[in-house]
Amino acid sequence: MATEEATLTLERAMSICRANWDLYGISTRARADMEAELREHLREAVARGRSVEAVVGTDPAAFAMDWARARASRPERWTRMATNMGAFAGLILLFRHLVLRSTEVPVTAGHLALTGLILILLWTAESRRGALGFWRFQLLCAAFVIPPAIAIGMLVEGTLFQVPLWASVGALLPTLVWSAWEKRGRHGASAGAQS
Repeated sequence: MATEEATLTLERAMSICRANWDLYGISTRARADMEAELREHLREAVARGRSVEAVVGTDPAAFAMDWARARASRPERWTRMATNMGAFAGLILLFRHLVLRSTEVPVTAGHLALTGLILILLWTAESRRGALGFWRFQLLCAAFVIPPAIAIGMLVEGTLFQVPLWASVGALLPTLVWSAWEKRGRHGASAGAQS
């Protein structure tokens, strides 16, 4: 019975750590390695008669976040965020191509200001990974993005440059490549876990 309780506790700790690593934005490959390593440490501890708390402490979420910060691959995380921001800008441009029914869309200072401010806020929110909460993030957008974008758009009139359709589609490519790389890592990690 004690082993079953330890297994439940082990699974609960693993579940909490997995959720926090996902929240922190740990890549699929790194998360799979961390899960395998933690599971091994926890099983060894239980086999020696130690509790799961002896390994992860009383707060598994704090343990997971500390370990993620210490081990996280920042370049991967920043690359994913940068490609997502490029995709966001590309989607905005594609939407404008669709609305205007044109292979080229004009970009004004107001468009640049609004898109830039939204990208900055998205980058900040992504790097904090939900620490602001949904409503605080909405208030930040309303207070700090929309008024300056409107003001800049009113001050500078006229088209700055034209963006062709191929450039808008091209902005999506880094995200597609990154997603394929992540998916490949996920399949590699699951194949390694099964063997």
